[in-house]
Amino acid sequence: MKYAIMAAAVTALGLSSLAAAKDSLTFEAGQYQITTSLKMGGQSVNDDVSVECLTEEESTVSYAKLEEMMGDDFSCSFDNMSETSNRIATDVSCKMSDIEGDLSGRAVVEHTQTSFDLNFDGTTDVFGSAAPVELDISGVQISDSCS
Repeated sequence: MKYAIMAAAVTALGLSSLAAAKDSLTFEAGQYQITTSLKMGGQSVNDDVSVECLTEEESTVSYAKLEEMMGDDFSCSFDNMSETSNRIATDVSCKMSDIEGDLSGRAVVEHTQTSFDLNFDGTTDVFGSAAPVELDISGVQISDSCS
């Protein structure tokens, strides 16, 4: 859950900070069902469904905290952004220093306080080999408690 929220929030917060808009996203605490689908080069790399708990302490994800978690591995820029109260879309271009690669494409994040949906459609170029990338991560609150 924390990684799924982080992926959605990285896109949303990265865009928003550049636009001097949001500096954090807040979700309601509780149990969330997370569905992840990753395809590279047209091949399924990861399809997963999990249930994760988000505590009150973890429910607000700030841009500063995400930058700290990402470290120096990613350096991203965001262009052609459009934003509404619950939807952010942008062109993303990232340098990945840990694997000497690039990632670029279009990201769309739709979010409420109890759900999010991240869609990324683009390409990656790692060690001189380019491949299409499709990433979909969605989460929905299934219980307002973690027990």
